Amino acid sequence: MYQSKLFLSLEKRFFDYLLIICFSFFACTSFFTSSFIALNLPLTPESKNFLIRGLYWYGQNIDPALIKNPLSLQIQSFIDVFIFGPFYLLLVYAFIKGKNWIRVPAIIYVSAITYSMILYLGIEFMGDYPPNNYLVFLAINLPYLLIPLALGYRMRKTYPFSKKSI
Repeated sequence: MYQSKLFLSLEKRFFDYLLIICFSFFACTSFFTSSFIALNLPLTPESKNFLIRGLYWYGQNIDPALIKNPLSLQIQSFIDVFIFGPFYLLLVYAFIKGKNWIRVPAIIYVSAITYSMILYLGIEFMGDYPPNNYLVFLAINLPYLLIPLALGYRMRKTYPFSKKSI
C-alpha cells in the first residue's frame, strides 16, 4: 500500500499536537538551558544572561544540584544538548509531516531517555544535593519521563501515522 492511502493528516491526529508542542519545548530547554550545565558555565545571580540567572534561581530554590553541577549532571546535559536536542527537532518534523520512518528511532529514544531520567531522578533524590522542593521538582521534571513514555505508546503500531494506527 502507498503511504498516501494510509496517511492520516495532522488535523485528525489530535494527540500528536500535544507531542509536537512538548517536543518543541524540550528542544528549547535542551539547547537553551541544558547547554549551560553541559558546558559547566557558572550559574550566578549577577550573570548578564537572563537564562543563567533563571537557572541560578531554580538551583537555589528547587534543585541545588544545578548550582553544584556534578560531573554526572554535566554528562547527562551534554547528551541532552547534542543528542536529544537535535532528535527533538527531528521528532517534531516527522510528526508534522507524518513520517513513519521515525518509529524505530523514536522507540530507541524512549528507551534511552527513560534510562537517563531514572538515573537522573535517582541521583537527584539519593545523591548529595537533593531537591529543596520535591513537588515543584517533580512537576518540572516528570514530563521529561512521561511524555516520552506516551511517545512509546504512540509508536506501538508499525505505521504510526496511518488511519489504522490511531
